[in-house]
Amino acid sequence: MKNAIKTDFLRAFGTKKFFLTVIVMFCVWQINSLRFTYVQDVMYAYVYTKGLSITTLLAMVVASSVYCSSYSEECEHDLLKYFLLRITKKQYIISKIVTCFVSAFAVSLLGSLIFVLFQSFSLP
Repeated sequence: MKNAIKTDFLRAFGTKKFFLTVIVMFCVWQINSLRFTYVQDVMYAYVYTKGLSITTLLAMVVASSVYCSSYSEECEHDLLKYFLLRITKKQYIISKIVTCFVSAFAVSLLGSLIFVLFQSFSLP
């Protein structure tokens, strides 16, 4: 079980897609923050960008795109049967769920953190 999760983490975090998704997440926050003309400080920009728009829904879609296609990629390349030879279906499903959750959380956290750091250079 630990090896399956470890392998899935390497597949999720060790690709260009992860870093590209973090940049896209930052762009989502940045573009939606441009709607506000009067911004007092960094936390004001973050809270109002997050709370007063569909940014949160768009951020969830972007964040989940990191590893959500792993199952379809494995089926497309006929790798699923080899994974299921090594581990049970229950372990396979648990490892996919854990990896999808952790990778989506990491993308959300890193994208938001980069947005706040970027805004802190221009706002008090």
